[in-house]
Amino acid sequence: MARAVSGPEPTYEVLSPEPRYVEPPADFTVGIADLNGRTVAQLWDGLFRGDELLAIISDALRSRFPRVRIVDHAAFGVTHGPDEALLRERLPEMLRQADCDLAISGLGG
Repeated sequence: MARAVSGPEPTYEVLSPEPRYVEPPADFTVGIADLNGRTVAQLWDGLFRGDELLAIISDALRSRFPRVRIVDHAAFGVTHGPDEALLRERLPEMLRQADCDLAISGLGG
């Protein structure tokens, strides 16, 4: 919350919109070089046109890695909305049951 500081013109303290990190950010530079034989989960928040984007990403992955297995986002449900807490709780087990090695998530606007 901004508060006025004395002076001829009002001056306000400003809070930064940048988050403070409690831990250093994770290093995501290490990836999986070959997705052949791997299973990729699609997770979608139900916003924007993520279903279309995931279809494009899936086609691109299949053309580059013909033996990749992709589990459609519909298998997991929408990751944003009234049921997101329940899904977040159940998601690790759902990913294990689908034998997923990695997930694509964070689509939407």
